[in-house]
Amino acid sequence: MMNTTIAITLAALLAASPARAQQQPAPAGPSGAPAPVQIPATPAGTAARAFMDAVNAGDSATLHAFVERHVSQTLAMGWTPARYEAMFGRLVRQSGGGLEPGRLMDQGDPNYLGVIFQTRSGGRIGVEFVADPADPARMKLIELHPMPPRGARPEFPQGKVDEATVAAAVARHVGAAAEADRFSGVVLLAHGSRIVHHQAYGMADREAGRANTLDTRIGTGSVPKMITGVAVAQLVEHGRLKFTDTLGAVLPDYPNEDARRHVTIHHLLTHTAGVGDPFLSPGYVRGTRYATPREWMALFAGEPLAFRPGERMQYSNGGYAVLAAVVERVSGQPFGEYVRDHVFRPAGMAVANLDAYRRLPWARGYSRPPETDPMGLEPRRSNEWMVGDHGPSTDLSGFGGIGLTAEDLFRFTQALREHRLLGAEMTRTVLEGKVDVGPGAPVKYAYGFYVAAFPDEHPTIGHSGGGSASGIGADVEMVGDWTLVVLSNYDLEQDLRPMAGPVLGFLARQ
Repeated sequence: MMNTTIAITLAALLAASPARAQQQPAPAGPSGAPAPVQIPATPAGTAARAFMDAVNAGDSATLHAFVERHVSQTLAMGWTPARYEAMFGRLVRQSGGGLEPGRLMDQGDPNYLGVIFQTRSGGRIGVEFVADPADPARMKLIELHPMPPRGARPEFPQGKVDEATVAAAVARHVGAAAEADRFSGVVLLAHGSRIVHHQAYGMADREAGRANTLDTRIGTGSVPKMITGVAVAQLVEHGRLKFTDTLGAVLPDYPNEDARRHVTIHHLLTHTAGVGDPFLSPGYVRGTRYATPREWMALFAGEPLAFRPGERMQYSNGGYAVLAAVVERVSGQPFGEYVRDHVFRPAGMAVANLDAYRRLPWARGYSRPPETDPMGLEPRRSNEWMVGDHGPSTDLSGFGGIGLTAEDLFRFTQALREHRLLGAEMTRTVLEGKVDVGPGAPVKYAYGFYVAAFPDEHPTIGHSGGGSASGIGADVEMVGDWTLVVLSNYDLEQDLRPMAGPVLGFLARQ
């Protein structure tokens, strides 16, 4: 999927920050040792256990039988059962088998399960299982996420320290990751309105010998969901929309009657609407340009809702495409124009002048595609095969994708903090956690923002973006008085999170 779903994202966040992971102890068994992780007996869980058994068996006949029994014939993004079988065979060869579940995330949905497996050789791989609602015994998606092995705990100063010490510690940590080729991109760290570290690392285009610079546009994945959330809240603040409005009251031509009657703006903002995801639609064609929110909506809007609105949270890019269409209908402007006039310009973001922005340098993504390198062991490849050779998009879909600079994203957070985009009360409403991301998780979703709250720490408020094998990794977080912007042209889970997670934990303790 273009933007990774919640389970692996959250698990990687917790795993990447040792201090935070200590606050989430594994359940203990009778002897005091960690209890074995129990895969639930749900449709997705049954497939996960069968997948683990097939990989551990290691023979082609067992893998073929697993695919025959547990993989749907109706798959998204051009996948076929034969491609899955070939990928699983490569996983067997790279991992050596011996998979054991190390962490689970189910979102309370029996048709979804995310698992981080540990391998006999000490490696880790995240796998997401999504059942086909029409035939839950078969998976419509099994997505592999190469993950780095656990490394040594990063060293940061203990306790609260001064601004210069924080900046130096972060620079040292990021520099070490870049030196080891575990990070490439741009990092911006600010304390209040003051930028204390802003540096580019690595290559924007290896083939052309072009380095990343502070002005390099880098893909942001789902980060612009924050922008969509703010745009919707502006219309509410101005009395032109309500969070309680139904979809039918705003988009009477929306093709799903159930959605028109029962889905509200609040449901769409919090991923609790049950609408589909364009990347899981059989009609989605990778490499096709979908230039407007309605073009994205056409891929999924006619599908049945996955659950009763408000019943649970299920991350959906589609919900934010619908929100962009709502902004268009209520404002009377194309979504890109509205955001330019009411977000980019008031925030002083350079992207408001789109013609000039398109002339800025851009970074080509580099990834380890799990189809050919499921454990992430081989050299990274250009992501041109997935996104083309035209650089990051400048189209605004509502759910993400646009390429931005780190400084522009910092300007967005500053405008939000200083109430130049929303009044103080509406800003609090937008940034207040509304729904749990997962059972027992210390993370909630607000209106376009994640809110992570750990004991004795500042809340971490922001959004990440990217996905498996996308060559896109982005994270924008407000942590107390600190702001961290990380844009990378490497992968999110395998590269950016292990570097940025400990930094966020350090900042949250300041």
